[in-house]
Amino acid sequence: MNENELLDLVRSLREVIGPAMGRSLALRRAAALIGRLLIEEAEANGGLIVKDELNRIEHQYDRKGEPTEWDGGVANEATPAAPALAEAPRAAAGGAGGTRGIVPLKIGDAVVPLSVAGTTEEIGRARAAASSADEAERESPWTAPDLELIETRCRLKARSCELFVARNAAAGDPERMRAVHESISSVLREAKATRDCFLWVLWREREQPTDRAVSRIGRCYLALAEAAALMRRVDAAGERAGDEAVASAMQLLAEADSALRVALSETWLTVPDRDQDETHLWLKHETAWRRVFLERYMTISDPGDPARADDVIREASAISERVAKRIASSKSVDSALTKLRYHVNKAEADAEEYHFERIIASLEALAALGVSARDRRVVEALPPAVIDAMPERLREHAAVQGVLSARRKPTPGEETVKERAWSARVQEARGLVEGRSLVMVGGEPRNEAIERLKRAFGLSRVEWVHLSEHGSSEGLRGPISRPETAAVLVLIKLTGHLHAEEAQRYARSAGKPWIYLTAGYNPEQVAEALLQQAGERLREVANERVVS
Repeated sequence: MNENELLDLVRSLREVIGPAMGRSLALRRAAALIGRLLIEEAEANGGLIVKDELNRIEHQYDRKGEPTEWDGGVANEATPAAPALAEAPRAAAGGAGGTRGIVPLKIGDAVVPLSVAGTTEEIGRARAAASSADEAERESPWTAPDLELIETRCRLKARSCELFVARNAAAGDPERMRAVHESISSVLREAKATRDCFLWVLWREREQPTDRAVSRIGRCYLALAEAAALMRRVDAAGERAGDEAVASAMQLLAEADSALRVALSETWLTVPDRDQDETHLWLKHETAWRRVFLERYMTISDPGDPARADDVIREASAISERVAKRIASSKSVDSALTKLRYHVNKAEADAEEYHFERIIASLEALAALGVSARDRRVVEALPPAVIDAMPERLREHAAVQGVLSARRKPTPGEETVKERAWSARVQEARGLVEGRSLVMVGGEPRNEAIERLKRAFGLSRVEWVHLSEHGSSEGLRGPISRPETAAVLVLIKLTGHLHAEEAQRYARSAGKPWIYLTAGYNPEQVAEALLQQAGERLREVANERVVS
């Protein structure tokens, strides 16, 4: 290998693995171990003074410089230059003579002890620098990627893909080409003013994909931008959006992100696209922190389809509309509740019939918005003393009777009758698991829900295992492995990815079916999930138990 080939190899390695080092602990450790092995082998077999050779190669590499990365000769100031090669060895090397010492060369989370030459003072400074850098890294908190910035950059990238295709289509037409170039200059200025925004498709130094591929990539960028915008709107809405909207927005964001990764495989890019990669990091962190389980598109083995980009855009718009309606409805409910409380306070003070009539009007308005008179907020807002003070004709109103009914305690035996009035599906599921136990994973254990499931299915036990967010899943192994355990119920909206995957692994190892509960955990929903996801398997087990 000649000198130029060696420099090209060094440059290529830095381009391929450099950006990925900061994102992968496994890659950093592997690189550190491989680097240490190569250094030892080089010194042992060739008598090579490794630090001097590294400095020489780096000096020649730096003289060659880095290429500009913009169409039309406009440099991308936001694109960082590659880090200096072997920075730690060069800093610690000092002079040609003097003392030799060991300086820790830190690569990611791995530390390689490096023998260097220099004065005692120089070696001490190198060790201090390594120690302070390590301390700064430990104290630096993890910063979540900015979805707003991701959205902005993706829209610019989508626009750049459109302009790339338009430029090719305008070939031979000077007037059209001039207009396209003006648009390209405009989008480049926007990208230059946007942090870390590299419009790779406009770089003439590389051979770009076909127009068809670039158009598909552009739609994928736009789909990711719309999904990120939806996620931001849902988060801004808070509790008004609802848990279902949060899970749907995250799932759509994961699909758009995965589809973009697939589409980009047709390009010359050798490292992950920044926005695709940062979105994946955001999803991994947020799903774990919020305990949201995404069934699809979070692994390489489950890729998204770039052809669905326009469908993703339409679905994002539909979810956004539903969230907007839910927010508007929530505001209307809040307004109606506020009016109800106002007139209740007035009625308590002067007992005027007008205020009692306005109370009835507020209850009717809430009913029109889907809020029952038995709703806890309504019952708490309308105390018994106010109902007793109402004129009789108003007290007989259905909404007021609903409040009274919600306050009334059930008579002895009434609750038992209600608990036994389960559907045929619950009865069918009961026949498959009766006398056995279920293991529940996700969220906080609730005793009333446990007792209800036990009564509905005739279970001997329901073990709802409490797991800390980032703790071990080992507590699942014992309950899942017990012979009497019939199935494992995973509350996917309340379970982090790691705990869900471990529950599945333990269940598979113990030969037990695992069921994903997507809608809730009342007996009707549990029965439907049991029968749909594991009905045949539970019937086989039930038949085997009868035979034995």
